[in-house]
Amino acid sequence: MSDRTFERAVLEWLEDGTDRTPRPAIDAVLLAIRTTPQQRDLRIMRRFDLMPSSMRAAAGIALVAVVALGVLAYTALQSSIGGPSRTPSNTMPTAPPTAVATPAWTRTMSSTMFGYDAQYPDGWRVALGTTQGSASELALGEHAAPPRFWDHITPTQGGAVASGLFATSTVIPVGMAEDAWIDAYQAPQVQAEGRACIPQRSTWDTITIDGHEGGIYSGCGYAESMVFVGRRAYVFSYINMTANSGPGGTADRSFLETFLGTVTLRPPETAISTDGWSSYHSDRYGFAIGYGKGWTVTPADREWSLATDRSDWLSPAAERFYNPELVTPEGAGLLVTAWKVPWAGDVDAFLDAYLPTGERRECDRLEPAVTVSAGGDSALPARLVHFCEDVQVLIDGEKDTYVIAAWRSSAESWLHAYLSTFRVDAAGP
Repeated sequence: MSDRTFERAVLEWLEDGTDRTPRPAIDAVLLAIRTTPQQRDLRIMRRFDLMPSSMRAAAGIALVAVVALGVLAYTALQSSIGGPSRTPSNTMPTAPPTAVATPAWTRTMSSTMFGYDAQYPDGWRVALGTTQGSASELALGEHAAPPRFWDHITPTQGGAVASGLFATSTVIPVGMAEDAWIDAYQAPQVQAEGRACIPQRSTWDTITIDGHEGGIYSGCGYAESMVFVGRRAYVFSYINMTANSGPGGTADRSFLETFLGTVTLRPPETAISTDGWSSYHSDRYGFAIGYGKGWTVTPADREWSLATDRSDWLSPAAERFYNPELVTPEGAGLLVTAWKVPWAGDVDAFLDAYLPTGERRECDRLEPAVTVSAGGDSALPARLVHFCEDVQVLIDGEKDTYVIAAWRSSAESWLHAYLSTFRVDAAGP
């Protein structure tokens, strides 16, 4: 479409009066859009999809409004160049827009599930997560409320959410190094968005969060920070849907740094110390394990077997440790059990027999394979398994599989405490 054709259409509109838009003018604008080369935006949306479908529809309406404004702008330009407007303007010049003030950070939140306190901006809302996820589950992000693996701290004004703070933490599986956990967290993101948008740990800048040294980095439309406290990984993200889609983003990082300056870390498992624990030796199964004050011990009265006991969480064939006063999110009382099963295969083969694939539920999940200390210099392959109602570790003892189970889904920190005291007899039972 030539400039002259476009100009003729606009002049026809002026002749008709500015209170309506004739069909030829609309056709001219739409044709100009169709015939103008467009650059595709290949940006992949970051983990949190903050714009619902209803807002995408609103965006389409906004596009039509932009086209109409373009026609008006072109008309004004023609008037200023070609002569005076049809009617004199009585409007005073508009003052320069005032910059939007940064909201005050006076609101306080406490995340019991993920173990931290923080402040957040006035006028924002908080929706707390309910479940600690694995590295791969955290990488998938969340698209719907209520949150699950992340706390959501987002603006309330303006309808569509263009940015938000997201925070989480989780326990690193026993035997898994920090770098290995980071790789597991980043792998799905790198596959979807490319390495340029997901910086490697070696390129991160150093930041101190509540006295703990961590890393901070910027990607494509987001800034993120990670810090490790004991076996717990904390991840804090600021997602900005309005930011440039390329790597970088100093504004994102500055906002995240303000948030991190208010954070106090309270890892849930740090309260569990095994100092002063007593030691229990299982003559039946050939291992030693510790237990704390307030726990009662009930020895196993027979050998554990797959056929008889795999569906019985109260099986008398397990060494049982019970604390009726311990309160968890599921209620009062926590039972920890431990036993051994003769098994020549690896832990994955045992898991297939212990909980066949057809019986697994969506909330059952397997952590990556790790190694655990079993006393002295020995380290044994193991698999941490989060079942819907409990968490267990399966330990490969070559000719046997050892199992330690904490019978609350929220009791992983207690499982780790018991596991840290676990020792296999050098010569076996």
